[in-house]
Amino acid sequence: MRGGLGDSAIVGSGIYADNKSGAACATGYGEYIMRLCLCKYACDQMYSKNSALLSSKKSIDMLTKRFGKNTGGIITVDPTGGFGIACNTKSMSTAMITKKNQKPVIAFGSD
Repeated sequence: MRGGLGDSAIVGSGIYADNKSGAACATGYGEYIMRLCLCKYACDQMYSKNSALLSSKKSIDMLTKRFGKNTGGIITVDPTGGFGIACNTKSMSTAMITKKNQKPVIAFGSD
């Protein structure tokens, strides 16, 4: 989008990590993600002892409530290695490898 802002490199918005809470990475409409500091919010949820999956869902629920559907997605990892994926779009393709020499596991998050 011409004149659009990117959230990817903005700590707290498109990315955030903390040893005590976990890590998060978001994608979507950068302006909306920045307004909510979405990844920081997700990590704060994990710091409050929510799982990575619940934290990602709560974060996307907040994004949807504030700015509507089709605005973003998030991936979270908690300190125990648990992960969560949530989006308010038709899909959000992701892949992950949990062990050395393992083939990627493909997951599709959806609303």
